[in-house]
Amino acid sequence: IYEVFSEGGGNAFGCEFDSAGRVFSGHNGGDTRGFHYQQGAYLQKGFEKHGPLSNPYAFGYFPAMPMASEPRFTHNFVIYDHGSLPDRYTGRLLGVEPLQGRIVMSEIQPDRSSFKTVDLARPVVSEDRWFRPVDIKVGPGGAVYVCDWYDRQVNHYRNHEGQIDVSNGRIYRMRSKTGTRAHSENLAKLSHEGLIQRLGDTNRWVRQTALRLIADRPDPAHIPALSKALAGARGPRAVDLLWALVLQGGGTEAESLRGLAHPEPLVRLWTARRLGDARRASPELVQRLVGLAATDPDLEVRNQLASTARRLPPTDAARILKALCARDVDVDDNRQPLLLWWALETLCTGSPEIVLGLYSDPTFWDRPMVQKHLLERTARRWAQSGSRRELLLCAALFERSPSVDSSRRLMQGFEAAFKGRPLAGLPNNLVQAMARHGVGSPAFAVRRGDPVAIRRALATVADEMAPRAERLELLGVLSEVPVPGALPALARAYRGAAKDDVLRQAALMAMQPQEDAAVAGIILGAWPALGPAARATAQTVLSSRAGWSRSLVDELQPRPAGAAPSQVKPDSISLGTLRRLRQHADPELKAKVAALWPEPRTPTTSEMEELIRKRAAIVRAGSGDPYNGRSLFQNTCAGC
Repeated sequence: IYEVFSEGGGNAFGCEFDSAGRVFSGHNGGDTRGFHYQQGAYLQKGFEKHGPLSNPYAFGYFPAMPMASEPRFTHNFVIYDHGSLPDRYTGRLLGVEPLQGRIVMSEIQPDRSSFKTVDLARPVVSEDRWFRPVDIKVGPGGAVYVCDWYDRQVNHYRNHEGQIDVSNGRIYRMRSKTGTRAHSENLAKLSHEGLIQRLGDTNRWVRQTALRLIADRPDPAHIPALSKALAGARGPRAVDLLWALVLQGGGTEAESLRGLAHPEPLVRLWTARRLGDARRASPELVQRLVGLAATDPDLEVRNQLASTARRLPPTDAARILKALCARDVDVDDNRQPLLLWWALETLCTGSPEIVLGLYSDPTFWDRPMVQKHLLERTARRWAQSGSRRELLLCAALFERSPSVDSSRRLMQGFEAAFKGRPLAGLPNNLVQAMARHGVGSPAFAVRRGDPVAIRRALATVADEMAPRAERLELLGVLSEVPVPGALPALARAYRGAAKDDVLRQAALMAMQPQEDAAVAGIILGAWPALGPAARATAQTVLSSRAGWSRSLVDELQPRPAGAAPSQVKPDSISLGTLRRLRQHADPELKAKVAALWPEPRTPTTSEMEELIRKRAAIVRAGSGDPYNGRSLFQNTCAGC
């Protein structure tokens, strides 16, 4: 079966499993050592580079593992549990830092449902600027092996210029200075009993290789011995024994019931995970899962139960979810609320009647987990698709709401879904259900086209004494939902903003949807009072329509002698604005733009080479200032 186990993970480098089967990766970025993945979870991505999450209704994602501020680095890491290095290395993260030329050792500390890291030491450092450790692995004997790229750089963007040396790569070994040197053994020669004994080895490589060989030689005759050993095992050894038992065909219902009652949390977790992976469970097993959801003291087990619920049939999933939502202790956890939402969202998509069944129980509404994390997201999920069927599901949700506070939370989700969208054509029973508790912001009423709310909104945005936050919110709505006749109020808001550049920007964006020729004159009339940010926005708005663009270009034309000078200077027009001005099809406008800003001739190759030589001579002539250079780069280049 191929599936996405967990989506996201920044710009991931490498993949590591610890002895309990938890999944981690490194990251091409700073201020973290990487990511901790959980089944079915959505994690932070490089959204600009890798695109949005595949599920538009995820409504959240997990960040990287937190740590103290550290510079950006690209790294792989291992979690050492192999018994050969001194005890201080056991359980530690050992990662490569190629940009800094060193190996880092970090402690992985529990952080509620996830982990955080604290750097402890740099076991390997070098003054050789070409030392570029790019990969790290643990060998069969427990020594750590480091792959050194050994070059002046570890990126590839100038390799086509020959900026790479292919002859110098090397491998280093880190081993204990004083301990006994471990030797690997050929485990394939061992009997089945010998392999099972190796599941207690201190070296994780030995344990995992023994498990792989056990999987290659399934023999049900060993199931009773494994089951007996598992009953008294604790910690990661118990997990290895459980995996061995399943690999031998011992994943029966009876063994699963024993696994869910096992005193070791990791055994309960992996038994629940295996049942979810099967996509079905017997009524007795489901009842036991529901019982664990209601009573299990281990947070990591409850995390897995939320992931497992998402993979089971809808009726079973709803029972487990309901029990997990009653665990008030998890309401402020850093991961469990989203794991529960993602399970509920799956039901919202495929079995909405079951979701409404959950919300038909008044006690479900009262749970802090539901109030704080699920109500708003459920309403937003059905409202965001916008289909009539799902809007009617929203109506059913509002009809079941037992209180004003609950309706208010539903409305927050509904408004988030309709941000930037008009509300015309909502089903009547949805509007009536919303009106039961009189909830909804003034901005929502404007989106709905309420004439009274629109008049109040226009009065508010024009009132310099009105609360600034309220004016900004309403201006944001007016920029998304055009309102006929709004221009006089928007003009007063724009002119009366004094030194408030943010409010002026909001007023400018609210004027953008207006199709009135007077907009250009209003904007240009207050030009001298605009700050840098508002001027950039003003240029964007004016260049968006041909008529307004003509007014801007006319303002830039040479003035006759004695006339007042223009408030706008040609050299203040940004390149982006100039490109938009040139894109209009108006011939007269094109001619005026060409006269004000003649397009430069493309230089010849020899001219460009001569320019490069001159610039290179300037660069080589001085010592340079990296701090000024950083500021110059950030202000001029980094935006791209």
